[in-house]
Amino acid sequence: MREATRRMLMTSIIVGLICAGGAHAAILGFSVQLDGSQAGTDSPAVGSGIVTLDTVNGELTWDIAFEGLVDGPDSAQKSYFHSAAAGEDGAILDPPGDVSGTGRVRTSPFVGAGKIASEDTDAFLAGNVYVLIPTSAFPEGEIRGQLVQDVLTLPAQRDNTIYGHAQTRSNGRGAYLFAGTPLGRDPKRALIRFNLAESGIPAGAKITDAELVLYVSRTEAGPFDVSLHRLLANWGEGTSNAPENEGSGAPAANDDATWQHAFYNDVLWDQPGGDFEPTPSATQVVAGSRVSYRWRSDAMAQDIQLWLDDPGSNFGWILVGDETRQGTSKRFNSRHNDDNPPYLMVRYTTEVDGCPYRILGDLNDDCRVDFLDFALMAQNWLVDCLVDPSHPACVEIPR
Repeated sequence: MREATRRMLMTSIIVGLICAGGAHAAILGFSVQLDGSQAGTDSPAVGSGIVTLDTVNGELTWDIAFEGLVDGPDSAQKSYFHSAAAGEDGAILDPPGDVSGTGRVRTSPFVGAGKIASEDTDAFLAGNVYVLIPTSAFPEGEIRGQLVQDVLTLPAQRDNTIYGHAQTRSNGRGAYLFAGTPLGRDPKRALIRFNLAESGIPAGAKITDAELVLYVSRTEAGPFDVSLHRLLANWGEGTSNAPENEGSGAPAANDDATWQHAFYNDVLWDQPGGDFEPTPSATQVVAGSRVSYRWRSDAMAQDIQLWLDDPGSNFGWILVGDETRQGTSKRFNSRHNDDNPPYLMVRYTTEVDGCPYRILGDLNDDCRVDFLDFALMAQNWLVDCLVDPSHPACVEIPR
């Protein structure tokens, strides 16, 4: 979880505004890196995570993992949010009513959600919130990390649902998305895409973290896997809008995606049900409703990196629920829903490769002098850039 010592990283800070219909929710994204030095200890333990804050309703969510505690993984006493600037000690923030039960857990990952008081929002905006993990070895805190507002928050650009039971139905403008297999019917799958080209992420940036957040508004009983797969073909969001609970979809409109069509009614999928990478980029167990679920993985970050480097390959993801049995359907809020629309959190860096030290004789900038440097010197032996400045070995120094 530590950054490589041979890289200098600059994190770009962007706050995204998610606008859905008539409601406006300002979703702020934060990252946190925990270590012993920030807590004043010599612990080798480290941690990292992502935190979101909805500044309209005060909902705070967090997903923070840590490892390497001196007395072992079970030695954490409790995990807390505190309000104070870096290097200072502050009072505990205790979000009530979170899904983890208490707002404080003893093991990694430290995951939860809850409401914060309106006056505490200012502390987040000012950068004055940190996470502290006290342990049996360090009761006052073994590792600590300050929240940094350095996560880009993107709204969905388009989304849709395709219906296996009625293969020319769709829900391009509906308030909900579906994944899984309802009782007595064939499966449904949700499609979602985010606009990376206009996100503000600079060319050449490196994606370091990604997390998709979806709100489940209704569910059939039981916890079931919902997997995220990278789509391999473009698809459409038309004007279809299913009635009532939207489970049956609506007749497809022009350019809607359906089970048969990538774009209704003249562009077909190669495979009915969507063309996508069979290996999931992430899988999440979805159980209850009226709560947000988060998909986060290295593979998702790799997907976004691919889309950033090759915008023409960005077709988004498809959500595939449990299709091995019936009664597994999950309903998520879509981007057209006034409440809790989907969003994607992306953390990225622009990096400068190279050694942070200047070593005489280190010709390839890898922080050591070895045979590779000797070989490089031999390759360019007797090159004279004053005599032949066009030689490939001659690189002009900017002044």
